[in-house]
Amino acid sequence: VWGHMAIVLLAPVLALVNATRRRLHDFDVSAWWALFLLFPFFQFVFLIYLLVAPGTPNANRFGPVPPPNEWSVLAAAVLGGLALLWLIVLRSP
Repeated sequence: VWGHMAIVLLAPVLALVNATRRRLHDFDVSAWWALFLLFPFFQFVFLIYLLVAPGTPNANRFGPVPPPNEWSVLAAAVLGGLALLWLIVLRSP
């Protein structure tokens, strides 16, 4: 049972590490900066920065600028946020 639970919990952690690595490469910095996520005080500030800061406008040492998101990706993000909000509202007393 614990082995299955570890796999289920490890998947989102690996996805977060990969997304953080890719986002840091957008800023043209090393993925080692992700170590800031190990410090609780820096986690919130660092994640907010990753969400709102623009990446480099041109190609950098990690590759070309990625194409903009298609409408389907944006729609999925909005629907996912609405679904999460709906779940929160349902759980409130």
